Amino acid sequence: MSQHDNDPHHDGDFSSDFKRMLTRRNVLIGAGALSVAGTALYAQGAGVRPPPMNPSPEVLGTTENGEICVGQPQETNGPFPADGTNTREGQTVNALTLAGVIRPDITSSIAGLSGTAEGVPMALTMNLVNVDTACSPIAGMAVYIWHCDAAGQYSLYEIEDQNYLRGMQIANANGSVTFNSILPGTYRGRWPHVHFEVFRNAQAAVSGEKALLVGQLAFEKALVSGYYAADARYSESIPNLAVQTLSSDNVFGDSTALQLAAQIVKTTAQSPSRVAFTSEIGLTGV
Repeated sequence: MSQHDNDPHHDGDFSSDFKRMLTRRNVLIGAGALSVAGTALYAQGAGVRPPPMNPSPEVLGTTENGEICVGQPQETNGPFPADGTNTREGQTVNALTLAGVIRPDITSSIAGLSGTAEGVPMALTMNLVNVDTACSPIAGMAVYIWHCDAAGQYSLYEIEDQNYLRGMQIANANGSVTFNSILPGTYRGRWPHVHFEVFRNAQAAVSGEKALLVGQLAFEKALVSGYYAADARYSESIPNLAVQTLSSDNVFGDSTALQLAAQIVKTTAQSPSRVAFTSEIGLTGV
């Protein structure tokens, strides 16, 4: 059984390529470090849930047509972000400085590493909107996403010689980015999810500016369970999903009903060989 986002358990050495990554930010800030420590304790079987994170206040916007947009809640980036905020074996982990990290297809490794993540092909479109200005599109911001593979493992940490399933894009004039990837698996203690961070622009991401938004997106259980059952590559995810609920998830569990609805991606295309999703990413104070 795998242990992951809440359980940084693997202790192997990094590859030489990984050790040469550039330093951007050296340590987790106190609140983030406490959150990671608490979730790791739970995942390792300590028998107690970590203290709940402080939920983000619900912020809503209204379009000119009267439709509602929801500010995405701030969430933990977990112990495996590779965004320069954490270290491994004394080395800062920073995929954002790698050549080729700005790309639409994140299934393969980059920057001298070779390998492709296997799983059900997935397209994920994210539409950035400004909740404070009638839900208007936000162009030019940088969106970094990362997630686990079909077996529930993360590149650069549990899969040390790969950096796939990580990438960044710049929002177009409509505030949209689309990533081509694979449907994530899941692991003990977590609901199936994708991590993301939104930066002011690409330079802000590379230079170490704080992300404007750190969030996570969830998937509907009925959909992912069907794909997991039909594809042997997701066999380890089936028992993990069976015992997990959104309400008990230590990230999504403290969201309001509207926030949770905004965090669950919407299915736009579905076939046995491919699935596509969309999500509206509401930002405030930008």
